[in-house]
Amino acid sequence: DCDARDWSAWSKCDRTCGTGQQRRHRDVDRSPRNGGRRCPEELTVTRGCNIAPCSKVDAKVSPWSDWSRCSNSCGHGHQQRKRGILEWPRQGGSGFTGTLKEFARCEGNATGCIKCVDCLWAEWSEWSSCSAPCDGGQRSRNRHIKAVPTVPGCRPCEPLDKEEMEPCNTQTCTDCVDGLWDAWSQWMPCSATCRVGVTWRSRTVKQQPSSCGKPAVGRSIQRAGCNLNISCSMHTSIDCRLGDWAGWTDCVEPCSGRKTRSRIIMVHGSGNGSFCEGAMQQTAPCMEEEGCKHGHPMDCELSKWAKWSTCEVTRGIAGQKTRSRSVRSDSFNGGKGCGGTLVETAPCQSPGDCHPMECKWADWNDWGGCDGCSSQKSRSRRVEV
Repeated sequence: DCDARDWSAWSKCDRTCGTGQQRRHRDVDRSPRNGGRRCPEELTVTRGCNIAPCSKVDAKVSPWSDWSRCSNSCGHGHQQRKRGILEWPRQGGSGFTGTLKEFARCEGNATGCIKCVDCLWAEWSEWSSCSAPCDGGQRSRNRHIKAVPTVPGCRPCEPLDKEEMEPCNTQTCTDCVDGLWDAWSQWMPCSATCRVGVTWRSRTVKQQPSSCGKPAVGRSIQRAGCNLNISCSMHTSIDCRLGDWAGWTDCVEPCSGRKTRSRIIMVHGSGNGSFCEGAMQQTAPCMEEEGCKHGHPMDCELSKWAKWSTCEVTRGIAGQKTRSRSVRSDSFNGGKGCGGTLVETAPCQSPGDCHPMECKWADWNDWGGCDGCSSQKSRSRRVEV
C-alpha cells in the first residue's frame, strides 16, 4: 500500500496583512505496488490568513532601461527606452502618473537611401480598461510611429511619449471582491515511461481579494500518477506522442510584431515504436496595422540552426534529440514577417546497452524574490529522470 506521512504544520503566512496564503503538505514515503492502496490525491493544501487590511501602498516604477538599437540604418532613426511598474497601488495608495517609454533621435548609415520620408506619429489609442474596479487602479494608452525618416535631411522623430498611464477608479470599494484562481496549466510530461510515474500541473491566483473579500482557497499544485499500466519490459514498443499546440502568444508591436506557440512530448517512444519528429516551437508574423508600410522595408531574419543536442534516451538505445534557432531581427516597414520553426525534434540512437535508471531530482532553481510583508521567498525543482 501507499505510505503517506501526516500533514506538516501550517507554514508561516506570507503576508502580515491584507490577506495572505499559508500552506501545509505531506510526503509519500512509499508508492503503491502490485495493486496496493493508492496514495491520497491531496499532498499540498493552501488557505487564506491575516485578512486584516494593510496600510496604503503607493505605486513604484523601475529605473530606465538602456537605449535600444537605432530603428533605421539609413539616415535618421529613433531609439527607445522604457521602465515598468514594480508595484501597483494597494489599499487606497497613489497610482503612478508619468512616462513609461521614451523615444530619441539617432543616426544610421546614409548609404543607399533613396526617398525622403518625414517622421509621423500615429494618433493615441483608446484608454485601456482599469486594472482595478475600485480602491485605485491604473489605465494606459499608447501610440506608435507611423512613418520614420529614411534619409538625412528628412524631419526626424520628436522624442514624444509613446505610452501614457494614469490612475483610475480611485473611489473606495463598496462591494467585496473575492480572490480567483487562474486556469490550470498543462500536465507536465510523465517522470517515467513505464510502471509508476509522476506528473503535475499548477495554477496561480489570478485576482487578489479586496480587504473584505474571500481569499482563493485550494491547491496550487496537483500531482497524479501516470503510465501505471505500461510494462517496463525492454521489448515493449511504445509510439511517441506529441501534445497539442498551446495557444499563440499575444502580439505587442503593431508594425513588427510576431507571435509564438509551442508543444511538448507527452509520451516518449520506446522499443520498436515510432519516435517523434517535427516542430516543437513555431513563430508567425502578426497582422500589421494601417500605416506600417512606410520607408525602406526590412525582412525578418532567423539565425542558423544550432547543433543537435545529445540523444536523450528514456529506455533502450533510441531516443529524441532537439535543435533550435532564434529571431535575429524582426521585420519592419512592411518587410517579410517571421514565420517558421524555432525548435524541432528528431529520433536518434545512443550506442550502448540499456540499463535500469533510478528516479533523479533536478537541481534546485534559484531563490525567487521576496513577496509580501513577511519577506518570504521560494524555490522549486523537478523530476529529471
